[in-house]
Amino acid sequence: MGARNRSGNHGRSGTLARASRCCAHRQSYHTLAAQTGLIARRDYEGARSLIGRIQEGLAGEVNDDVKAGLPFDLVHIHAINGRVELALGLAKNATEDRHNRVLALWAIHAARGDNKGQAQHRAQALAAVAAEPPGKVRSSTLTRFVAMELAGGIPGPLREMLEALERATPAARQQDLYVQSSLALLGGALEDSEVLTRALNSSVPEARAIAEAFTAEGEQRFTDAAAAWQRARDFAGDGRYRPVESFFLARVLRAADDHQGVVDACDDVIDPRIMETWSWGTSVGPCLLWSGDATASLDQVDRARSFYKRLVRLRTKAPEDDPLLTAARASLTRLSVQP
Repeated sequence: MGARNRSGNHGRSGTLARASRCCAHRQSYHTLAAQTGLIARRDYEGARSLIGRIQEGLAGEVNDDVKAGLPFDLVHIHAINGRVELALGLAKNATEDRHNRVLALWAIHAARGDNKGQAQHRAQALAAVAAEPPGKVRSSTLTRFVAMELAGGIPGPLREMLEALERATPAARQQDLYVQSSLALLGGALEDSEVLTRALNSSVPEARAIAEAFTAEGEQRFTDAAAAWQRARDFAGDGRYRPVESFFLARVLRAADDHQGVVDACDDVIDPRIMETWSWGTSVGPCLLWSGDATASLDQVDRARSFYKRLVRLRTKAPEDDPLLTAARASLTRLSVQP
């Protein structure tokens, strides 16, 4: 009888423990969904408030994975809202996720135009991921790094990232959604016909749409390219590439002189609804400039000035000959002397 009682108590304790873990998981899911929803609605202050309540233990039990990502969501929110120095300080002090930390620092330095800081943290990011053994963690981390490289469009770093991703990905993960989409983005940015051809035949709809967009853009079929980028955004899995796909959509619409289309596409980049990657760091500058140019062309002078001024405020560490800064200042001067 005693043994059975002990066994029964142990069984009840185990059931209660499993129920507790289940409830904690469910609570974590609901909390994360609430936070994601606030960001999707661009209620950044609401998201910041929720993060504060979670960190203070006022939003129920939340698992460690959710908690580890909170400091970086906070960094992202502050950076987007122009509190870049605060974002930088929080990123430097965040220790929960070394990959996310160095990626956040890379992005913030890129957004500010700090070329030295950007290069330093990019090197640290690649060194950190290279230390991981080939496999899921390494390839998954690299798919997030890919988004940071794309807006720059510099062949050397893009080729380095492509080769790193191919080395890191075992054969069993070659058809992974994010790996396929990453390879399509890199192949398109590099105009690598072999990689693009593979992507055009991919089983992943997002990867196929990306390859179709780059192919159409290369042939100056800008309407077809824009439609393909729209499809890529619609097919996005967890949305990690939606902001960078919006960046490329804005680029083809700019080439097609679709000024309102540029503003709408860049809106997804400047004030993102998804914070899965840090592509904001390298794409926000060009999109602020493009949005300024587009609204100026639409005779929305006040809006144009606001975009140019936001860009100048952001690029505090850029050299004086920084192309984005130079263009924004010249445009502000031109608008100020208009009758």
